[in-house]
Amino acid sequence: MTSPFGSNANPIEELSNYFKDSPDPVARGKEWALEVARDASLDPAKQGTQLVRAMQKREPAFDLVTLTYLAKAVANE
Repeated sequence: MTSPFGSNANPIEELSNYFKDSPDPVARGKEWALEVARDASLDPAKQGTQLVRAMQKREPAFDLVTLTYLAKAVANE
């Protein structure tokens, strides 16, 4: 099934490939998302769309589905 973003990307797989040296790639991805939020002076709970944009600028190789996954994950922490 195609996602509403037009991508079949699996965020867990993409994070595992990108942060392959980390023992917990998903946790490392969340840390990275929080670093981006801090650097951009963003509140992940209130500025999710802006966080996705900031992460996309920092690492354009990530799929939008993965960036959205990360933004939602850190917004709920």
